[in-house]
Amino acid sequence: MKIVTLSSGSSGNCIYVESDKTKLLVDCGLTGKLAITLMQEAGINPYELNAIFVTHEHIDHVKGVGVLSRKFNLPIFANEATWLSMQKKIGKIESHNINVFKSNTFFNFRDLDVHNLSTFHDAKDPVFFVFYQRNQKISILTDTGIVSNTIVDAVKHSDILILESNHDMDMLLNGPYSYDLKMRIKSDFGHLSNDLASEIMDEIVSGNGEHLILGHLSKNNNTEEIARKNMTSTLESKGLKVGKEIILDIAKEYQVGKIIDLGGNYS
Repeated sequence: MKIVTLSSGSSGNCIYVESDKTKLLVDCGLTGKLAITLMQEAGINPYELNAIFVTHEHIDHVKGVGVLSRKFNLPIFANEATWLSMQKKIGKIESHNINVFKSNTFFNFRDLDVHNLSTFHDAKDPVFFVFYQRNQKISILTDTGIVSNTIVDAVKHSDILILESNHDMDMLLNGPYSYDLKMRIKSDFGHLSNDLASEIMDEIVSGNGEHLILGHLSKNNNTEEIARKNMTSTLESKGLKVGKEIILDIAKEYQVGKIIDLGGNYS
């Protein structure tokens, strides 16, 4: 399998996942035009996409979903509450492209096994996805205020993990946001802070060369330098060599990330 972040941040999220026989997007919170441009920069042919998987209905995750579905005749996969909440945001979708899954279940899509699990976020029924092909595993976990034991168990032993590291708590509390917005972000149904993202490393990473990508960084309440420094310090305190035993990257907003390829046929 392989993965590349096309955009990850406060205003737009879109991630590309590929296996031997599948090419899909997780969310598209960009304009259709920008999503196509970023895919082309990454060497992705949008006409070869097989589906879009949607985590939740917030506009930074669904802005371009309808546009891409109509332009490329793409199936959209989301749970029922998300479908009902995003219908007006994404426009008319052909009935054959509407696919509804139940939350907290496994299902198959082409050559992928897919596990979707609930997150703790202020959306109707938000989820994240874990993708399996043979012995490879990719987990994409953002938009959650806390991480439960169930979530930890689900993302353990991932070859690639995209993990939210949204804000630095000091920057958030001392920043320009209103009190209500600050409380929303730091709540159990908001976003993971750098510190909370680091706290779960003991139970998630093993140091077997896996890739950890920090995503959904806030433009106003975080920096790449702070997020990287925080996580690097945590990993090294556990005796892990960053860059050798674990690869650490930062996903950027509106910018194609590194293409991480775990190997495969990719016909």
